[in-house]
Amino acid sequence: MFSISTPGVLANSSTGEIDLTASGSGTFFVYYSTFNNNPYCGDMDSVQIIISPDFSITVNDSICQGDSILLGGLFQNSAGNYYDSLQTVNGCDSIIETALVVNSLPIINTNSDTTICNGLTVNINATGGVNYNWDNGLGFGQNHNVTPSTTTTYLVVGSNSNGCSDTSSITVFVEPLTLAEAGPNQELCDDITSFTLNGNKPLNSGETGLWTTNSGAIINNPNMPNTNATAINSGSNVFTWTISSGTCPSSSDTVIIDVENCDPPILVVPNVFTPNGDGMNDLFTISSTKIISLNCEIYNRWGQKLYYWEGINGFWDGRTTAGVEVPDGTYFFLLNAVSINDEKLFKKGNFSLIR
Repeated sequence: MFSISTPGVLANSSTGEIDLTASGSGTFFVYYSTFNNNPYCGDMDSVQIIISPDFSITVNDSICQGDSILLGGLFQNSAGNYYDSLQTVNGCDSIIETALVVNSLPIINTNSDTTICNGLTVNINATGGVNYNWDNGLGFGQNHNVTPSTTTTYLVVGSNSNGCSDTSSITVFVEPLTLAEAGPNQELCDDITSFTLNGNKPLNSGETGLWTTNSGAIINNPNMPNTNATAINSGSNVFTWTISSGTCPSSSDTVIIDVENCDPPILVVPNVFTPNGDGMNDLFTISSTKIISLNCEIYNRWGQKLYYWEGINGFWDGRTTAGVEVPDGTYFFLLNAVSINDEKLFKKGNFSLIR
């Protein structure tokens, strides 16, 4: 007869057949004995049986509406429980039960298509999700300010908290308007009687241009991009080039024309002065134009330094720094100055003192 080593495992005592559906997993020994037939000449043998467990697990998964996933041998797109049968390494069945959830899609909306004029800015935005990613280099964010130069469609992908996404788009139509360009600023000398204004030409039908100025200059043809101006004031002159159309705000740009005296700095040193108290030519002074600083040293013929002053309004009255009058004769000067253009000037020479 047959018997088994572990209680709870069902085995047929006549045939040795094990009922796997009613037995647990584990390692067992099945014995076969003939002692019942002949208690004196019987025998016994055994065999080891290993019963491996089967597996049954449940997992949760989700997809977005409109997507599908391979479960139960088919692509599924509806919520429910799906079963897949696999084999373990021991060759036993393994049942995987998948509880599938189908998440709804967000509804992403953008603000309405809009029309702007060239050079203007408009805000585009999206709603209906928690994250937004725009094309055209805008990147992430619910709102963006854009300034397209041509008509442009902006696409946004919005996603909800489940990671499901939807797309939407907005088109920004751009009305053509030539943006005004007045040209680079210029510096002119005051001996120039006229100069040319160089604006850009309006490119679209119906656009017109106009030059205006805050100075007393005369613009020969204010409606032409390239035109001459005369009677320019000294100092800063602002000229504005404005391009207008019937539908968009005007576009303006300015150019500054600085008119300056381009004559070189001047230092005038007298060759004689008469400090005799008659009120005429009693002081040795330096006349100058375009000079911002000056110093002067006075020497006698023996190289002795008699006097020194700083400032463009300085002078010498024919006395030493101690207040002693010097005699008639020839004297020498060393002059250092700085112009309004930061140019350093040096001058030396002699002059006569006659009382």
